[in-house]
Amino acid sequence: MDKNINDEALVIHLTVSQIKAIIESVFQDASSATKKQSEILTIEEVCKLTGYKKATIYKLTHERKIPFHKPAHGGRRIFFKKEEISQWLQSNHIETYEESFENQKKDKITYNKIKSEHGSIR
Repeated sequence: MDKNINDEALVIHLTVSQIKAIIESVFQDASSATKKQSEILTIEEVCKLTGYKKATIYKLTHERKIPFHKPAHGGRRIFFKKEEISQWLQSNHIETYEESFENQKKDKITYNKIKSEHGSIR
């Protein structure tokens, strides 16, 4: 926002560009606040995101199998970071048959290369 405009300025004295700047500033502030809030998830939001029931999420937090946070002041509330939950959901990649076949082929080529360089391997 323009520093030359004080809180007591009359709207009638503002130029169109100053009004536009004020409106853009308000929208940017609101947008960044919404973005920060959406990075923090409640247990209900984690349930929606993962498809798990609330009891399952609580069980996973109790077993420390899902990343979560507690406020420094203590209390019973827990919260989650959206990025951590997304990473957790994607952490156990299961290979497709094609990926498995390609990896086996690479392993065989590597084995044969080492074998030819160092002679017979037992």
